[in-house]
Amino acid sequence: MNSSPTRIWWKTPSVIIALVIHAILFLWLFQLEYTEEEWSRVEAKSPDNYWKDRARAMYEEKGPMGLIIWFFDKHGEARVYYRYAQLTLKGDTDYWVRKKNYKQQVERPMPYKDIPLEYQPGALIAFIPPALLSTDFKGYRFWLGAWLGLLHVLNLFLCITLLTPKLVSPAHMNRMLWWSLAFLFCLGGIGASRFDHLAVTFILLSIWILKSAIDKEPETASLRYFSFGFVASMGVLTKIIPGLVIPSALLVLLVLQHKIPNWKATVYSLGGLTAGLILFNAGFLWIFGKGYLNSYTYHMDRGVQIESLYSGIILLVHTMAQFPIALDNSYGSYNLDSPFTGEVQFISPFLFLILSSLIAWRVWQVRSVKFSQESRDLSRPESVILITILFLLAFILTNKVFSPQYVIWPAALIAGLFGTRKELRNMGWLFLLATGLTQLIYPHLYNLLTDFHPALIAVLNIRNTILIFIFYSLMRDLSKLLVTTYEDSDSKTSFAKL
Repeated sequence: MNSSPTRIWWKTPSVIIALVIHAILFLWLFQLEYTEEEWSRVEAKSPDNYWKDRARAMYEEKGPMGLIIWFFDKHGEARVYYRYAQLTLKGDTDYWVRKKNYKQQVERPMPYKDIPLEYQPGALIAFIPPALLSTDFKGYRFWLGAWLGLLHVLNLFLCITLLTPKLVSPAHMNRMLWWSLAFLFCLGGIGASRFDHLAVTFILLSIWILKSAIDKEPETASLRYFSFGFVASMGVLTKIIPGLVIPSALLVLLVLQHKIPNWKATVYSLGGLTAGLILFNAGFLWIFGKGYLNSYTYHMDRGVQIESLYSGIILLVHTMAQFPIALDNSYGSYNLDSPFTGEVQFISPFLFLILSSLIAWRVWQVRSVKFSQESRDLSRPESVILITILFLLAFILTNKVFSPQYVIWPAALIAGLFGTRKELRNMGWLFLLATGLTQLIYPHLYNLLTDFHPALIAVLNIRNTILIFIFYSLMRDLSKLLVTTYEDSDSKTSFAKL
């Protein structure tokens, strides 16, 4: 396929078709659902939840569309977002009064202050816009899907424009969009019912501002470096993971940009991050009171989720050497209770620090390669994106919680690289496989995993092993990947020899 940028991508039929299919996914397929009455009839016809009986019951209820609706009907989190949006906009506490025995003591209850929320206030940016355009949950779910779809496509465009300084070619855009479609089908309805796309938006906006700072003259770039850190702090107030762009950027500024570390840019970037964290946290604490802090302690207090790397290893060992294990349904997930739970909770943050240190060490090793090729500029956005993917994978693999939406975090970044870097396409295929296994585990066969079925334990460990292999391969080839660019994509790295 010709990748010459002289052709205009928005006049390419295959690109337009891919964008239309994205719209169909988010505006129609991801909106499909069974009503409560319909699903009650399906369950009544298959009380043992045997898959053949359940599939037959779905076919009898909805015909050939029954299984398709089941595949995409994953709107549980959307109901949570809807409740939080109604609480924020209208003070609506009906759910908490009915389900949580909440006794309203103020005329206008507030999130955090009166009702605890497990998400940081930045997440309200994702929850509220669909509520402003709807009057009930059905309308809210439609606009949430549209909003998250818009964010996903925006992330794709941000990423590929960061990766290709010249005009984006139809070939690059085509490969990226079709990989994105494959990812969305592998992930299923979770792709339109989780707000994690917003966290990715903050990552890419931060990198965009960093790029503009690096491109400016040093004397005039200080404000942009400060803005980079400030926008990253806004992302942290949405979910913690946008903060991982900071160590990626610092490695570029201190190791890859100049023979002499760019300490001035580093200080301004950290200054913007610090100022934003102090300003936003102080403001939210003043508005919401101490209840705001619960949105952080909630996640710190969570157990070892059954889908995590640690649980996969413990369950695998348990199949060979019997020891007591149990499930704890708390904090919105199933957590594995075993003799090793305390140790896992203790070591998980240290393992992340160890992997982060290894990433920094590998980037440092690139210096010797860089200085032998003076024509290369390694401070380009592509370097930040590659290193950020490594930090995201390190966080996912070492965290005691592994929710299925975590695969959304690196997806747009991998999509951009899949579209522009020939030697990274095998990584893209492997990530699609890991994503498909993630959807197989949750939600489709989750009951088998919570029953400790050996087949699902094997699937869980295969998924986690694939992600470990992707992390290892990126680390192994990092020097070549950082030194080469998308224009050198005909050159092969060992990734192409898998």
